[in-house]
Amino acid sequence: MTRRQVPLRPALLITGGFGFIGQALVRELLRDNPVIDASEIRIFDIHSPTIISADPRVRFIKGDIRDYGALAVAMKGVDAVFHLASMVDWGTHKPQTVYEINTDGTAGALKASQEAGVSAFIHTSSLDAVITTKPLRNVDESIPYPARYPNAYCGSKAEAEKLVFAANGQGGMRTVSLRPSSVWGEADPYHISALVNLAKSVPYVRIGDGSAVQQLVYVGNLAHAHLAACREILEAAAEGHESTCSGKPYFITDGPAENFFHFFDRIVEKSGYQIRPANLWIPRRLMLLAGILAESLAWLIRPMVRWNPKVSRFAVNYTCNDFTYTSAAAERDFGFIPVYTIGQAMSRTIDWFRNNETVNPPVITASPEKE
Repeated sequence: MTRRQVPLRPALLITGGFGFIGQALVRELLRDNPVIDASEIRIFDIHSPTIISADPRVRFIKGDIRDYGALAVAMKGVDAVFHLASMVDWGTHKPQTVYEINTDGTAGALKASQEAGVSAFIHTSSLDAVITTKPLRNVDESIPYPARYPNAYCGSKAEAEKLVFAANGQGGMRTVSLRPSSVWGEADPYHISALVNLAKSVPYVRIGDGSAVQQLVYVGNLAHAHLAACREILEAAAEGHESTCSGKPYFITDGPAENFFHFFDRIVEKSGYQIRPANLWIPRRLMLLAGILAESLAWLIRPMVRWNPKVSRFAVNYTCNDFTYTSAAAERDFGFIPVYTIGQAMSRTIDWFRNNETVNPPVITASPEKE
């Protein structure tokens, strides 16, 4: 493997590029005056697109993140990799499958990147890598991994992070891992879509008592953070010095903490959906029991039907605990400052959900935006 000189217009590869975050990253790359002016944008995904941008730099490569051969071919000539491909799971899939995709898939992506001479590897992790069933208040990146992971998803993201940090510097490749939580925005298939469907079906059930608060991040700002970290690594490599952010994790958020339901209720209602009943809160303990029953039923019928329940123990614990942290390190080390205000993000998200049905990942790749 020969290390290439870092170009001014790098070739990029995005694994899982047709997912929720991946599409936001493509939008940011195609906007006017992007953080990185890419010469090529390769999208590696197991799903085929419904529509792909007409921009000639965008290229789709179909493949499974577990297929090392496909990854090795896709990464030839690439300067930076954004590794987003993962299985988002809250206890309804086999742990083995979750680890194969999230941890082993990351190992394969790292190996293929090193062999291809990639300079920057930006890994999309999660707050879940360090989460427990207890509150985390005002934490920073010094927080250690928990002794036990709440579920396979949390464990798989933590173990993937460890691989990313171990690979930093090997063959000259620099790595970084970003930890968002409760990512939201237009075409959000996880939080907003689920709550819109809840509003349609009635009753609209909230978990807990409304007192717990969590940190969130708009998907456009998260995409911007990915590009800012990548640019810092590439510029440092081009100038011949060590990147400030390489080999480190970073929490990414863009606003004050707020209760999960209080925050998303505003989007659901302003998108044109009526919440009924207006103020139904189910106690945490009761919902934990419901989560146990739902997960047990999903496991029992899995040989015949694949059903992902809407409630899980992990989801209940998440929405009923405080999880707050800071992005000060990201601002210090690679200049991350949100480019979209909460008002702008809300407006974009509400407009999307007013005009579109709820979605399941992957959704359509967006065309270039004019800001």
